[in-house]
Amino acid sequence: MSNDLASILLKGYKAQRLSPFYILKAGPGSSDPRTFLENSMKTFLTKVLLESRDASFEECLSLVNNGHADFLWPIRADLKKNYSLKDNELGELFRFMEYGAMELPWRFAVIEDPHKLSSAYLNKLLKTLEEPAANTSVFFLNNTDEQFIETIHSRALELTLFEEGNSPKWKPRPTEIKTSLWLEERKEYYPLLLGSDDLKGLLVNYIDNDQGLGELIEKLKTTTGSDLEISGLVSEYESDRPGRVTQKERLCQELQWFEKSKTFNNAGWERSLGLLMVLNS
Repeated sequence: MSNDLASILLKGYKAQRLSPFYILKAGPGSSDPRTFLENSMKTFLTKVLLESRDASFEECLSLVNNGHADFLWPIRADLKKNYSLKDNELGELFRFMEYGAMELPWRFAVIEDPHKLSSAYLNKLLKTLEEPAANTSVFFLNNTDEQFIETIHSRALELTLFEEGNSPKWKPRPTEIKTSLWLEERKEYYPLLLGSDDLKGLLVNYIDNDQGLGELIEKLKTTTGSDLEISGLVSEYESDRPGRVTQKERLCQELQWFEKSKTFNNAGWERSLGLLMVLNS
């Protein structure tokens, strides 16, 4: 079974178990992150079309480039300009998410330069993601190191793409993560989880040693709002780990349940439990 990220997404597509929201970013060493992410996304969408059409790769790629009823990829005329809510530049995205698929069993919306989205736009998108459109996935192609508001990260499955040789290839991070250092570098983005040494220590012990889950859960019960940070941290950590194809597929399912469980008034720690268990599955 292939461990590359395109295969992970394609398998999720076939099983109709994709996450409603992804952030794709280029790993270190990419000479042209924008082109790399664009080509990688086009390759994935082309493979999606190949699943339902008796056509060549080139013919399906042409459809991706020229437009398909179940793909939305807004073209930006001025790459330096911020998206304007006043000008309704992403109005088509919200209209797209109101309707069902036309030909395929799933729909895909691709947004480039998401760091150019204003807080007003991001908050509007958040409201949409709280009740995701059926069988629809939104992809942010993030070609910078800029962070978004934390609630955006908490709702997304973040995947890191790496180049191999001179050609774009979807590939997991090639080295193991040093958990303590990885968490320390993200302290400002997850202040509730990583702002105190005791909770950070519990996370390190659980991730590295598969110990102390009960103690960690007890601590999370008294940390209001930690469930949102857990969803973001687990998604980012798991996307940076090499391989683990099955676990990444399970993460997509757990993120969907995490969103749906809000309607059942589950406690934050209950919503977080399945996500945490992915880390040691």
